[in-house]
Amino acid sequence: MEEEGSKILFLHNQARCGGTLVTVLFRETSRCVCINEPTYISTISNNIFFKYTWNGATARRLFRNTICMMRKPYSALRETVDVYHLKRIFLDILIIEMVKEIFPEAIQFFIYRDPIEIAKSMRRI
Repeated sequence: MEEEGSKILFLHNQARCGGTLVTVLFRETSRCVCINEPTYISTISNNIFFKYTWNGATARRLFRNTICMMRKPYSALRETVDVYHLKRIFLDILIIEMVKEIFPEAIQFFIYRDPIEIAKSMRRI
């Protein structure tokens, strides 16, 4: 089900820090598939962290299988896919330890900006 030889890159970010720009830049390459803030990943993350409905083993299996399904072969669209870039919402960072256990080979990429500057920027909107 997964694209052989491709890597996963999880982008963790705060609001207004440049994560969307990084995603757009990656998307413009011919060897990267970008998935921008998938709602189903956030739903799973929230249920895992806040323990609303799922136990650990079920949640881990569901998260892993969901990511694997997102990595379906794209050979019809592209010659080669080197990286699957998943930009996640900021709350998804709550389960980063679990993600590291499930996908130890994945790249965890963080983008942060000064929270005071972010707050000032958001007030201008």
